[in-house]
This record gives sequence, structure tokens and C-alpha cells, in this order.
Amino acid sequence: MRNKLLALPKWILFPLFDTANQVCMKYLGVTTHDMPFGVDWLKIVLVSPFWWGAIAADVGSFFMWMLILKKSKLSFATPFISVQYITILFASHQLFAEPIGIPHLIGVGLIMGGLIVVGLDAKEPNEA
Repeated sequence: MRNKLLALPKWILFPLFDTANQVCMKYLGVTTHDMPFGVDWLKIVLVSPFWWGAIAADVGSFFMWMLILKKSKLSFATPFISVQYITILFASHQLFAEPIGIPHLIGVGLIMGGLIVVGLDAKEPNEA
């Protein structure tokens, strides 16, 4: 039980870092959408806090994923990547006023149901 509690922050931080990456990329896209792609566009992007936020979040996501894989089976951990689809959905609704419809909610339910099914088969790494 103690191992599961110690692992929890990694499982929470991974989708949050990935969501932050996607949000930063969206803000970057919104702020540069009227600009033609080229050297001037690249100069704007490289000094944007959204670019650096996306990079930092991506690095954080990478390290959390490495820490997760260090102690988890790949076949168990990989399905849990889908949690980020849920966090991104709600972040996009809150930050960009993107609508959440019935199909989205059904998708969230299916993802959660799948994770519960995968979680039911979970065993501690030392038990396998």
C-alpha cells in the first residue's frame, strides 16, 4: 500500500504536465495564427513564454513517464496515458471555452471504464 501512495504523485503529475504542454501549444498557436510561417514567425515563437512553457511541461512529462515505467509494467502503464485526454478536454473547456458535448462525456466514461478494467488486473511489481 505504501508503494502505491508513493507512486501516486507521478501518476497525477504525468497527465498534468502533458495537459500543460498542450495548453501552451494551443496558446502559442492562437497567438501566432495570423503570422506567415518563416523567420519572423520563428523569432516570435522562440521568445514566447508559451513555447518555453510547452518545452518545460514536455520535459516534466518525460521524466514522470520514465519514473512510472521504472516501477510499472508497460502493459499496465500505457493505457493510463489516456487520462490526459480527459484532463485536456476539461482544460480546453475552461481555458478556451471549447464545448463539451454528450459524445465527449461518453468518451470520458469509456476511458474511465477501460482504466478500471485494466486496474482490476493490476498487481504490485513484486507480486508478479
